[in-house]
Amino acid sequence: MNKNMQDRSGGHSRRLHFPEDEKCLPWLPLLLDAFVIADTGIVIAIREVGKKQKKKLACNRGCDVCCRQKDIPVYPHALIGIYWYASEKLELSIRDGVKNQLEDHHSGSPCPFLAEHACAIHPMRPVSCRRFNIFTTPCTPGEDP
Repeated sequence: MNKNMQDRSGGHSRRLHFPEDEKCLPWLPLLLDAFVIADTGIVIAIREVGKKQKKKLACNRGCDVCCRQKDIPVYPHALIGIYWYASEKLELSIRDGVKNQLEDHHSGSPCPFLAEHACAIHPMRPVSCRRFNIFTTPCTPGEDP
C-alpha cells in the first residue's frame, strides 16, 4: 500500500494502491479514484485559504475533538470500503478494539474507528471526514468544531 500523501509540488494527492485487492474487488479502484479526486480538491482549497487568508491548518494526528463529538454522514460506497479495510487491513489488535467500539456505538458517541487518538481507517475515511478541516487553532474538548 502506498500512503495517501500530498504531492508538495503539484498539490495533488497520491492514490492509494492495493493491487491484489483491486484485481478481485471491482468497486475498490473506483472508490480509491473518488477519494483521490476529493483529496486533491481539498488540498487545493486548503492551500487557497492559506495563501489568501494567511491561515494554517490546525488539524494534526492526535487531534480528535471532531471525532469525539460529531456524527457524520457515510455513504454506502464508502461504508463498503470501510468494512473491507477494517476487516482485511487493520492489525488484529486494532481490529478487535474497533469491533468492540462498533458493538457499543450509538449516536453521539465518539467515532468507533478512533484508536489511540487517531483514525484507524484513515486511508478509507469517509469524504465527510476528509472535508472537515479547522484552521488556525485546534479545537478544544466540548467546542463545536
